[in-house]
Amino acid sequence: MTVVAVICEYNLFHNGHARLLTQIRRQFGEETVILSLMSGHFTQRGLFAATDKYTRAHAALLGGSDLTLELPMPYCCGVAEQFALGAVQLLDALSVVDVLAFGSECGDVERLSAIAQNRRSDSYQAALTKALAEAPADESYLKTANRVYDMLFGPAPLGANDTLAVEYLCALQRINSTITPYTCKREGRETATQARRIFQKEGPAGLTEMVPAAVLPVFEKAERSLPQLAQSAVLWRLRTADPVALASLADFNIDLAHLLVKQAEQANSLSDFYDRCVSKKYTRARIRRCSLYAMLDITKNDFAMRPSYTLLLSANARGRALLRTVKKCSRIPVYTKGAKAQTPLNGRADALYTLSLEGAKSSGAILRKNPVLLFDDE
Repeated sequence: MTVVAVICEYNLFHNGHARLLTQIRRQFGEETVILSLMSGHFTQRGLFAATDKYTRAHAALLGGSDLTLELPMPYCCGVAEQFALGAVQLLDALSVVDVLAFGSECGDVERLSAIAQNRRSDSYQAALTKALAEAPADESYLKTANRVYDMLFGPAPLGANDTLAVEYLCALQRINSTITPYTCKREGRETATQARRIFQKEGPAGLTEMVPAAVLPVFEKAERSLPQLAQSAVLWRLRTADPVALASLADFNIDLAHLLVKQAEQANSLSDFYDRCVSKKYTRARIRRCSLYAMLDITKNDFAMRPSYTLLLSANARGRALLRTVKKCSRIPVYTKGAKAQTPLNGRADALYTLSLEGAKSSGAILRKNPVLLFDDE
């Protein structure tokens, strides 16, 4: 039996995700157990997830996953390097994963591995450090990093999924993991961004052509997260923040801290705030992430620590069998109840997320949810 892990957000689960899971079974056999390590209520680009983590994990189960565990805060909302490293460290700690599978535009794991090795080389790291110190004020980190890479190793154009794949490979190399990487060439036109946009504007009725038929009923019963419902809390936090204190948080600098406070004072909505802050230097994703870090007081030290637990979100019979094995050999605990996995950071995150839900919810509503378990006759 091969255990194949997928690091994911499933925000929202769509036909492209289902194709990846189908291809994994085709490649490794029908008895393969697919473990999805999924982001919780906030995602790598600083977004509020379109619906709660248990609903998204239920969709994953009906779409082909066997076991869904949570990639907890803060790793789920870190920059690509932090997101990938935290996820890979957690998977490695479970001690059961044989393969890490991911989609990519190029579909060539050897090419991506070579790029990862180049990015981890001493020559690249030294050149990048120097370039960042000398970079123009309006040049983003990613643009500087790509410029340095092209200078040293030649152009290596990468799609968005390729870029994240390289970070997974860097993380595997960095911790000397025995997990084997495997990539599938990304196909289809569906994107999670499109699915979210439709779901938030039209509800589940607009998703018919984008999600597997078995998954659609889950979204028909789901409660949407609408970030504009939480915008007053976000803007109030930033309007009243001390820029010096903000500058000590993850991914901040003093210039960005002053920018966020100033624009929050003038913005009349969350989307208006993001529009005011975005520039050549600061991407929308970074603005969203840093706004989230400000709300939740996420520091650099939070990312410096390895993941210390994970939470069960969903499982079928095959997934529950794997879970029993995980609990025997994992180096970190796997909780089945949200209350046992509650940390101060998770508490703040859940309290913020519940403010964005359509229906009125207490901040402890998420803790009362149970993992989604499917049996053979369901």
